[in-house]
Amino acid sequence: MIDKERTVEPRRDEPEFPAHLYEPIRHDIAVMLWEKEQLKLHPDFTAGQRAAMGADMQGWFEGTHYGLAPVLDFWDTFESTLDGMKLKKLTPLLTAGNIQWQQTDLPLDGDRAVQFLIPLSAFGMESEELNPSANRLRELLQDPAVRAAQQVNSAAHSYPPRDDHPIVVVQEGDNLTVRDGNRRLRDAVLRGTNTLPAYVGTYKGEERRPRDYWISPHFFQALMGPLESQLQSNPEQADQIMAHVEQIIFMFADDTEVVWPVLKRALWPNYTEYYGYLRQRYGQHLATKAND
Repeated sequence: MIDKERTVEPRRDEPEFPAHLYEPIRHDIAVMLWEKEQLKLHPDFTAGQRAAMGADMQGWFEGTHYGLAPVLDFWDTFESTLDGMKLKKLTPLLTAGNIQWQQTDLPLDGDRAVQFLIPLSAFGMESEELNPSANRLRELLQDPAVRAAQQVNSAAHSYPPRDDHPIVVVQEGDNLTVRDGNRRLRDAVLRGTNTLPAYVGTYKGEERRPRDYWISPHFFQALMGPLESQLQSNPEQADQIMAHVEQIIFMFADDTEVVWPVLKRALWPNYTEYYGYLRQRYGQHLATKAND
């Protein structure tokens, strides 16, 4: 018989996630990006209020504010805002263990092409080119009419509190693609700037896809919700339904070890028969992996 009153909470006296999730540069990038999205939601914030936002988020990372779980609530807040609300798909890149990050003045005409993530038509240009490079935009701006139109577009979309943030670029093949800051890159090319402050993410090895990245507990709860309903409606099919659960868990486990401590948080504190069955069948394995 499963004890439904038993809960497993993350321990606050030791790290339970991979070491790379504690790297200061990843934290700094996350705070910058989160603050920027908050400024879109609250454009009238004063400089003092903007500074307070960053201080608050630092507290989320350390677990010193509001009784939040350290690290977990920090990355969950980032993921829910940048990916859940804005659909930027940044969390797997920023939190991947096989991507290293550095802050630098990025050459816009260096050996690696710096590419826009969006088509130039997003800036009102009559071009359907996908992922054009900064050098390609520089060529197009040689047309006086194109340059004049882009100067007008740039001035209309200027917002100083966000304009001084470094851009965020990630390696794709032999080039670098802007994941945040397409407008700032366009404006730099307009000004004739040769370098731009940037956070640059590059892969450590030959594999060119994220590994050991963050997955939020709420993702698993939402993903497995329909399976819970099926289990409650068709208890005689428990083995088949739980086989689907197992398939989902280990599919993600092939990509990221973060699955195990996240599952401990996402699944174990729930008291339905569905989660009870999961704990009964897989609990020892999850407990072992979560404490590795």
